Amino acid sequence: MDFRSIFLIFLSLFLVNKFYGQSRQDSLWFKDRPITHGFIIRLDKSIEQKSIVFYSSSDSVFNVMRGKVLVITNTDSLFDVAIVQKKTVVFYYGLTKINIAEGEYISEGQFIGQIPYDGFTGKYILSMRMRKNDQFLSHDDFLFKIRKYVK
Repeated sequence: MDFRSIFLIFLSLFLVNKFYGQSRQDSLWFKDRPITHGFIIRLDKSIEQKSIVFYSSSDSVFNVMRGKVLVITNTDSLFDVAIVQKKTVVFYYGLTKINIAEGEYISEGQFIGQIPYDGFTGKYILSMRMRKNDQFLSHDDFLFKIRKYVK
């Protein structure tokens, strides 16, 4: 084998790993990462929906499958999200449980339950906005938009 053949073999292996490996990593990356900090989205295994599609404020798309955990870093707080029934989202912030049905409106800055003091941001209040069929969820400046439920 000459240098050109060896180079082509390594190039093809690199390209296959880059594109195929990246697509696998995008869908499975949460399995290998420890949950230390960040924005946590968890879908309960008992839910009826198979997945939910989130769009972040940076236009990143996260398709979270049922029973999986997605950790998004660069935020100061932990925020668990679980879908427990159709068109209803349950949020867990610390030990506080928040039920929000589709169409229910929660004004930004509204105090919800006994939310722990956040030493990083100095806030007690969970900031969120929700609208029917166009739901917005925000904590500080990290914004998520629930685009659709996938049955």
